[in-house]
Amino acid sequence: MTHRRAALLQLVIHLPSIPMLCNIDPTLYLRIKHLQHSLQNTLQSTLTTLILAGNRIGSQGVEYIANALIHNTTLIELDISNNRIFASGAEHLANALRRNQTLSVLKTNHNEINDSDIEYLVKALNENHFVIDIFHLIRRHILTDSSLYKLITFVLSQNSIEDEGAQHFANALKSNQTLTSLSISRNLVSSQGANYLLDVLKENQTFTYLNLTNNHIGEEALEEFEINVQERTTPITIKLARKLYLTLEIKLNDQ
Repeated sequence: MTHRRAALLQLVIHLPSIPMLCNIDPTLYLRIKHLQHSLQNTLQSTLTTLILAGNRIGSQGVEYIANALIHNTTLIELDISNNRIFASGAEHLANALRRNQTLSVLKTNHNEINDSDIEYLVKALNENHFVIDIFHLIRRHILTDSSLYKLITFVLSQNSIEDEGAQHFANALKSNQTLTSLSISRNLVSSQGANYLLDVLKENQTFTYLNLTNNHIGEEALEEFEINVQERTTPITIKLARKLYLTLEIKLNDQ
């Protein structure tokens, strides 16, 4: 038994038993709240997508997933949204991100991740040099070697991120030229946090998508986004909420 296979079995042993709701290989949708023993058979070397959203795995469950990710060489998308994940869970994820060479899309929205947790994660992103968002590339059969790429998609909507967390991301984007898509909607970011991101987006020309809807951003900061983003020379989409149901999209197209 290889070390990687042992890690996957450890994930099966410690998590509650799970039935497979939909298995369109190589994508797997799972729910932990059902008690059956099928995860052991479905977590195999060809698995590329693991969706565990809307369960109660908590930080301990994330620890087992993170341990498996350290040795996993095929998983490219992990969705652990809405799972009551706190600080220790974020730290486990950060440790896995430093070493995993294939994970591309990480969705952790609707948890309890705060500013200090964000610092762990963004540092890990800058230390990981092998991951990419390959959602569309795989469907179009473009990607041949995922180890050549880097992480570009991060979803952290509906957590407890404030201005300090936004600043951590801004600092990371100064040197990270591969993270291109960030969603931190429904958090606690104010105009100050938005300005941190605005300053760096004027310089980081590889970033293409930012979702800040449903935060605490004032009208003045929204106007600054509209004006200053025009200094960019590459396409970008920025979603900002003026009212609860009104979203402004700023788009620049290639000339």
